[in-house]
Amino acid sequence: MSDLFRIEVEQWLHGAAGAEHDRRTLAAIRIQVGGLCVTRVEDLAAKTVRGSVHLSAYRLGYWLAEHWWRLRWEPDIGGRDTDWLMSHDLAAAGQGFIWPPLTFASDGETVLLTMRARPHGDTSSPIRYLETLDATVPATAFERGVDTFIASLIGRLRNLGLEGTDLERLWAEVTRERSETELGQARRLEALLGIDAGEAEEGLLDRLADYSQNLGSEAVAEIAAAARDDFLQALGAAEAKRDRATTLVDLADRDALSSLSLLHGAHTPPPWQLGEALAERARHLWHIGEGPLTSRRLAEIAAVPVDFLTQDPGETIDTCMDGIGYRKPRDGTGFRAMIRSPHPSNRRFHFARLLADDILAGSDESLLPVTRAKTARQKLQRAFAAELLCPFAALQEMLPPAPDDDDVETAARHFDVSPLLVRTLLVNKGVLPRERISEG
Repeated sequence: MSDLFRIEVEQWLHGAAGAEHDRRTLAAIRIQVGGLCVTRVEDLAAKTVRGSVHLSAYRLGYWLAEHWWRLRWEPDIGGRDTDWLMSHDLAAAGQGFIWPPLTFASDGETVLLTMRARPHGDTSSPIRYLETLDATVPATAFERGVDTFIASLIGRLRNLGLEGTDLERLWAEVTRERSETELGQARRLEALLGIDAGEAEEGLLDRLADYSQNLGSEAVAEIAAAARDDFLQALGAAEAKRDRATTLVDLADRDALSSLSLLHGAHTPPPWQLGEALAERARHLWHIGEGPLTSRRLAEIAAVPVDFLTQDPGETIDTCMDGIGYRKPRDGTGFRAMIRSPHPSNRRFHFARLLADDILAGSDESLLPVTRAKTARQKLQRAFAAELLCPFAALQEMLPPAPDDDDVETAARHFDVSPLLVRTLLVNKGVLPRERISEG
C-alpha cells in the first residue's frame, strides 16, 4: 500500500542560481505510481532515456504543501479551469523547470493521477516525458507519499543549516490543521468549494456549520463539491424543500443490506466495486434475477407509487442535484424523496441512487443528496444504480462483441435505462472506447 505513490530523490545536485534553499535542493527526482515511473524521460540532447528528472525538490515540496488540502479533497470538475489546474496540475509548480504533466483529482477516498506522454518527435523542450497514466491510488497512500517526501526534504534542509524555511513553516501549519478535527473539516470544505486553505470569506464557514447542524456535515460536503460557487443557494434550497417532499420510501431489506460485512472490511474496495457488489446483493435479496428490473417491481421494493417513477410530478430541485432524500435521523421509518428529471429512465436511475445512499448513509444523516460531483459517495451511487438496473453480465450477453449505436439503443429499451447509461457502462468495462460516451 505504501509503495503505490512515491517521490524519491535519486541524487542531490547543486544549482548555480537562486536562493540557497533552491540551490541546495536541486535533485534527480523519481516519481513512482505503482509499477510505473512517471518521470521516465527521453533526454533529446544526450539521446538517452532515464527514470529521473532534474527538478527543484524544494519547489515540489512547497507546491504539494501549499495545495495539500485541495489535492487531498477536491474532485475533478468539468472544464478544469485555470484555478483548478494551478492547484492540481504539477506543471503549475513553475520556476522554469520542466515538470511532469501530472494531475491529481480526489474523490475523498482515492486520488486519480493522470498524465499524457508527449508526442514522439516533439522537440519543443530538451526532455520528453514518455509515460501515459490513468491510475487511482488510495488517498492514504497519497498522503503517505507526500508526507514521507516533505519530511525527508525538511530533514535535509535542517542538516544543511537551513532551518525555519517557508516550507517548514507552511508544512507545520498543514500538519496542525490535519490534527485538529474542526479546523480540518473547515479546510476540507474550503477545498471542496475550490477555495485555497484559509481563504474563505469571513463568516462563510460559520454559515456552513449552521447548515451542517440542520442537514448533516457529510451532506453539506457533498453539496459543496457539486454546487461550488452557488453552494449557499443550493443548501438553502435543499433546506427549504424539506416539507415539500411527500413521497415516502420504505426500502425492503434495508438493514440487511446496510449491515453487509463488505461495507466494513479492513480493505474497503473502490467505490464503484462496492456499488456493484451492493447491487448484486440487493438483486439477490429482492429476488430480481438477472433480467430487467421493471418500474412496478422497483416501486414495490421501495413501497412507493409506480407513478413516482414513471411520471413527472413537476418537482423543482436545485440544478446541482438530480435527487434528494429527507430523513428523520435515527427514526428508522424511511425517507421522503424528490427527483428532478421528468424522464422515466432518468427517474429510475436517480431513484436507485437514492436507495444506495439510504443504505450506506449513517443513521445520524438527515439529507441524502444525489449530485453530479465526482466524489466517492456519488460514484458508489452511480455504480449501484447502473448494476441494479442494467447488470453488466446480462448486458454483455445480449450484445455483440463490438456493439453499434442500434445495439446500444436496443439494450437501453430492454433494461429501461438511458442509452447514455449503457454507453458509459460499456466504456467503463473496456468494451467501447471512451469517446463513445458523448455520442447520441
